[in-house]
Amino acid sequence: MARNYRCPIGELDLVADGPEGLIFVEVRTKRQPCLVRPEETITRAKAQRLLRLAQWYLAACGQDDRPWRVDVIAVELDAEGRLQRLERFPDATSGVVTDGF
Repeated sequence: MARNYRCPIGELDLVADGPEGLIFVEVRTKRQPCLVRPEETITRAKAQRLLRLAQWYLAACGQDDRPWRVDVIAVELDAEGRLQRLERFPDATSGVVTDGF
């Protein structure tokens, strides 16, 4: 539905229409060797920001009543840029609380 959606509070990498509702996708990429896996770079603050961005998108598009979730896609590349790992973490922000946008 959207790629690199920008609003006053930030940017969403992807917005997809899934069978169970909207999916907001954060893509994290690291080049090997790396000390931290891409999914480990999602801090509590980043998770809260992703939730606020999703809420902003829903309000701006008049889709407040749609079910939704935030997924994280972790991508690891080798030194030459070849794909080494691609993993999806569905509902990666569950349990994180935000006060809205």
